[in-house]
Amino acid sequence: MTKLQLSAFFLAAWLLQGNVASRLFAQLLPPVETGVVPVSATTLLDHLPVNFYTNRFDNTFYFGPTDLAAIPGENNRLVVTSHNGQAFLLDNQGNVTSFLDLPTPESPTYSPWFAATPIQGMTSLVFHPDFANPTAAGYRKFYTLEPESLDAPTPADFDESIVVANLRHDEVLYEYSLSNVDDTTCDANCFSGRRELLRINQPGIHHNLGDLVFGSDGMLFISSGDGDNAANATPDRVAMSENSVHLDNIFGKILRIDPFGSNSTNGKYGIPADNPFIDADGPNIDEIYAYGLRNPYRLAMDAKTGELYSSETGQLNVESIKRIEAGGHHGWNLMEGSFIYNPMDQSTVIPDQDLNGDGVGDFAAANGLVEPVLEYDRQTGWAVIGMAAYRGTQWPELDGKLIFADHVLGKLFYGDPETGLIRQFALDESSDPLPGRIFGVTTDNEGDLYVYGITSHDANGHGVVQKLSRPWLAGDFDRNNKLDLADLDQLRNSIIGGGTDATFDLNGDEVASQSDIQTWINTLKGTYIGDVNLNGKFNSEDLVIVFVAGEYDDGVVGNSTWDEGDWNADGDFNSSDLVFAFQDNGYDAATVANIAPVPEPQFGWFAWCLLLVACRSVVPRNQKINR
Repeated sequence: MTKLQLSAFFLAAWLLQGNVASRLFAQLLPPVETGVVPVSATTLLDHLPVNFYTNRFDNTFYFGPTDLAAIPGENNRLVVTSHNGQAFLLDNQGNVTSFLDLPTPESPTYSPWFAATPIQGMTSLVFHPDFANPTAAGYRKFYTLEPESLDAPTPADFDESIVVANLRHDEVLYEYSLSNVDDTTCDANCFSGRRELLRINQPGIHHNLGDLVFGSDGMLFISSGDGDNAANATPDRVAMSENSVHLDNIFGKILRIDPFGSNSTNGKYGIPADNPFIDADGPNIDEIYAYGLRNPYRLAMDAKTGELYSSETGQLNVESIKRIEAGGHHGWNLMEGSFIYNPMDQSTVIPDQDLNGDGVGDFAAANGLVEPVLEYDRQTGWAVIGMAAYRGTQWPELDGKLIFADHVLGKLFYGDPETGLIRQFALDESSDPLPGRIFGVTTDNEGDLYVYGITSHDANGHGVVQKLSRPWLAGDFDRNNKLDLADLDQLRNSIIGGGTDATFDLNGDEVASQSDIQTWINTLKGTYIGDVNLNGKFNSEDLVIVFVAGEYDDGVVGNSTWDEGDWNADGDFNSSDLVFAFQDNGYDAATVANIAPVPEPQFGWFAWCLLLVACRSVVPRNQKINR
């Protein structure tokens, strides 16, 4: 699309919306409400070095924690990095030791060219997935992103920015190898053997290389900002943002490389054969995996699906998270989030009309742009910071959700990438305060969540790393620290009563329904629909409990007063509940623990009838037994 066409489209959209919708910082999206999912933060490390200084605009900047990396094959050690080029080994008891120290001359890992500013720094460290495998090429290896001064002796591999500012520097991807996988520090041998993979000459101080993450195939993804510099004049900012849409530079892109290959131009890494722009028309860079991004500072890989997500900091009013598509144009600088952005204007964003009703904005569809999966506006926060794709066990309702934060306001969110729904975590009263400014959210090898940042926005702040946990069991509605029939009764009664209390939404679909009973029984309690006594098996003992209680409804009257047995929460216990139970595949005819679910009862409906008659002969219908 030409600039003239873009301006015409933007004008048409503006006329359709009216200028109220286009005002800067207008409420463009629904406010993000606080959800019912509880979280408690426990501080593991609260004395990470933080340095502050004031720039010429009297804005305070700071060095703080930048990344948190889990060591493969371990459950008790993490490495936290900082802007000022230091990395620390942190165990689950809060003990901390130096792991890597680039700026200190007395350190065995001193780098004379390391050059941090408040914006750049050692922004990422990642261990190779095969770090603990002695037969693999990735054994003992980890990777870093490090800023260096222009006087470093190695020439840059990439420097093709459309505009170059006066605050240039290099960003370098390094590979390190520890002497042993259980080393607690990168010693002199580790440092002297580090290998440079690629070097990028950054056009400005902002929007540099951001994050590293490995795919399941061992390929390494690298996020690269568009090089924008807030100190640049407006024409330069417009030109700099154009980096993202040009495939002949690496700025505003997601790169994908093979760290053990050699077919790159510099021969130090490989270019995967299935990268989308290999041998494409024009001077395209083969390392590019996706483009059209402004500042993809944090990446997250879903361990279950293999999907890659990126946070995307907005320029004007919209913060978003993108699901990265191979070869996809992810919108910038034509869109901010799902809104139309005019790079020649830089003052407004316009909603993208979906006039044909296909669920995709017409502008995005016409230009083949990938829309975000999550977004919020400046009424909610100012700078999205990512991010973890949750596959842990503490919050079953968050399975597959994205956990992220707002950097400026210190808010913690969870969002559904399929529905676009975002909610803020409910911070429990037992929690430590979250960082005033959050620099990232991540998970360890067990799927547990961590958040890191600084405690305040001024010189009294200090760096913190916190572990997140659930303050009470999911489904424990009466807070007695166990899942019992009282909780199931509350859930069923809420559904029958048509209640709107989101506390009972266990599967995260914003509705309390029969499916939440399935989640409570199957996922939280770990048993089967039909298991009335909650002993882990659905068998004749459960049927006797139900029938002896005299609550089976053969269609004459409804029993809306008894909870046990009403598995579909319609107010009655009747044959539909039995069908529902058997469909759950949990019936055990041998009255022993269900070793393997079976799809049908083992003795047929005739036996059901006999059992029902027998129970009727013992207890008259609708007469309860005191239990």
